[in-house]
Amino acid sequence: MVADQIRERILRGDLNEGDLLPKEAELREQYPVNVQSLREALRILEAEGLVRVRRGNRGGAVVHRPTPGNVAYSLSMVLAMSGTDIDDVGRALHEVEPMCAALCAERGDRATEVVPVLRALHEESLSKVDDLVAATALSRRFHESVVKLCGNRSLIVLAGASRPCGRATSRIGQASERTRNGFRRQNGPRRWPYTARSCSASRTATPHRRG
Repeated sequence: MVADQIRERILRGDLNEGDLLPKEAELREQYPVNVQSLREALRILEAEGLVRVRRGNRGGAVVHRPTPGNVAYSLSMVLAMSGTDIDDVGRALHEVEPMCAALCAERGDRATEVVPVLRALHEESLSKVDDLVAATALSRRFHESVVKLCGNRSLIVLAGASRPCGRATSRIGQASERTRNGFRRQNGPRRWPYTARSCSASRTATPHRRG
């Protein structure tokens, strides 16, 4: 199938972000199918977010490499249709983050590559503790940094896709006052040192899990 072959080239890295696929006539030479089959293949790839088809004389299919944002968009729709709320997404993330903290603690270069980043964010947050907007932004940066620094690509993608899902589902259904108050209690800057301590602990240390 043409869509499968082009998709494989994108995922393999043969086609990069922003590359323009050949014109329709050239594609038909590469893939000997009729016009309808070729256009259907491009529609499939466009629906998957792997290409964007521009119309008109200067049109064409522009390649887009997959990102956690692509996954998040589809996943947020599935979660919304199943009635999943932001509390549920939050609980899932709270299970993922301790695993990421443990992996950060196992990094041999954690003293230079992990701990300084987390400490800097934590110290900055203490000066913004009474500014809810700033504290919320710093909280997000802190938790995202724990994930990005863990070194496990699968967890990075999973958490990266889940965070936008949480924001999307919160727009679909407004979070309750209990949820908002719970966020302040559970995610405030004074709770963050558990991760910094975990990352600076010995290789065999087990990070504290939030109860």
